[in-house]
Amino acid sequence: MSHQVKSLVVLSQEFITKHIDGLDDVGDVPYYLLRDALKRATAQQLYRLEKSNPHLVPESDELWLSHCMIYTDIRDGYRQGDYQDARTWRSLYLVNM
Repeated sequence: MSHQVKSLVVLSQEFITKHIDGLDDVGDVPYYLLRDALKRATAQQLYRLEKSNPHLVPESDELWLSHCMIYTDIRDGYRQGDYQDARTWRSLYLVNM
């Protein structure tokens, strides 16, 4: 029976996901390494991390859709074909909060 050893990257990603509240400045860590942890962040956590790490903003737009779906008007509009551009989801959420 063989056991696979998790890579340092995977272990780090799991740790960040569990401790997202303690995350502040991520330095030059690329978005793709943080994506899974950021997907599990609340809107407040995501916004705080983006403020501390503006280099994440251009790539993190995709994460805002799930947060936008709490608003009935946005959810209904999205289902009718509106708000399809991921670049608008962050601003939509922030305007409605």
